[in-house]
Amino acid sequence: MIGDVVAKPGRLAVLERIQDLREQHDIDLAIMNAENLAGGFSVTPSLCEQLFASGIDVMSSGNHIFDKKEAIPYIAKQPRLIRPANYPPNTP
Repeated sequence: MIGDVVAKPGRLAVLERIQDLREQHDIDLAIMNAENLAGGFSVTPSLCEQLFASGIDVMSSGNHIFDKKEAIPYIAKQPRLIRPANYPPNTP
């Protein structure tokens, strides 16, 4: 589990190291918190896809996931980006 990945410095660190870490530690499932991925608030579909392609299997989120409108339809379409389960049912 990779904690809160914040903005470009966090993304670059993950992109540079995830494959080596997976091989070095025989990691079967890489989970990352992504709620601050895009400039410190929310996610964008392109950033998520880039990190999924790099070796992240699942991304978790929190309250900042809803800060960018483009994230809302993506959450509904991307099963590997999970939203907080304790939010009201009509929240995306």
